[in-house]
Amino acid sequence: MDSNIIVFLDDTLQAIGLQSLLLDYFGCTVVRCRCMSEVEAADCANAIIITSGNKFCNAFEFFSPRRSRVVIVSDIASETSISANDDEGTIVEQLGAALEKQKKTRQETPAISQALSHREENVLGLIARGYINKEIADMLEISINTVLTHRKNIMTKLGIRSVSGLSLYALMNGYVTQDDVKR
Repeated sequence: MDSNIIVFLDDTLQAIGLQSLLLDYFGCTVVRCRCMSEVEAADCANAIIITSGNKFCNAFEFFSPRRSRVVIVSDIASETSISANDDEGTIVEQLGAALEKQKKTRQETPAISQALSHREENVLGLIARGYINKEIADMLEISINTVLTHRKNIMTKLGIRSVSGLSLYALMNGYVTQDDVKR
């Protein structure tokens, strides 16, 4: 695979491990960056950027326009992340899937998830903003059971099992901005 990859992680061991896996299994050119200025100076035009959720949020303005090429290293794997806690074989599969997805993304202009209904997008945005089920129900004038059903459907469709994962997905896919998320 001829992808250029930028690894931007605080954990040196994680960065070295990813660099080794990407080179050994995929033959990718990897640039390791230790600070944001190195990432900005790197040739990011077509590069896939692997970073942490914290770094993504801290440099949201930089990563947001490139979000279709960003892969997050997290505790739990999802559509937009790889799990640092899995065994080597699983991580290699996740990396391969992420690289393949990025390759397809470059070939066709990605649309924001077509799988979610308009109401599910509304619920996802409110979840990402930090609202609880009762608040969401009141805001959308629906029952709590309906909110729970939407949450279950969103999590099933996206394959994400945590609120933090949903928030990260919403942020990366334009359902919310960094300013919308409660601190």
